[in-house]
Amino acid sequence: MVPSHTRIGIIGAGTSGAYLAILLIQQGFKVDLFEKAPYPRTDGCGILIVQEGMEALHQGNAQITQKIINSGDRVKLFEFRNLRGGVINSEHVTYEENEVPAMLVHRKAILEAILDDFPPECIHFNAELASIAQTDKSAIAHFKDGTKW
Repeated sequence: MVPSHTRIGIIGAGTSGAYLAILLIQQGFKVDLFEKAPYPRTDGCGILIVQEGMEALHQGNAQITQKIINSGDRVKLFEFRNLRGGVINSEHVTYEENEVPAMLVHRKAILEAILDDFPPECIHFNAELASIAQTDKSAIAHFKDGTKW
C-alpha cells in the first residue's frame, strides 16, 4: 500500500512523462505533472511503436493502448533499405486475432490517448522548472514563476 503522504512530481508532460504519471496514479500514488508550455504540446511526427512496445503499453493500460490502435495504422510491412533507397529486405506482418499489433501513429494521437482521462487537477501548465532542492526526506521543485512544489 502506498503511504497517503507520498507525492510524486514529474517534469514534462510529453508522452513519456504523461504515461509514467498514469501508471503511478494507477498504483495509488499522488502524482502531479508539470509542463512548461501553456497547453499539451502535440506537435511532432508519426511514430512507429513496435509490437513489443505496444505489448508493454497494453500491460500498463489496455484502454490507452486501444485508443492508440484506433487512431493509428497497423504495420503490415517492414521494409529495410540501403542508403541509396534500394530494398535490402521486405517482410509482411500478420497478427493473430487477439495479438497487439505494431502501430504507426502520430505523436498527437498518442498524447491525446494518454491525457484523455488524466485528472485535470494533476496537470499544471506554464510550469517551467527553475531548480530542485533536495533533502534527505524530500525534494522541492522551484518554478520560474516563483511557485514551489
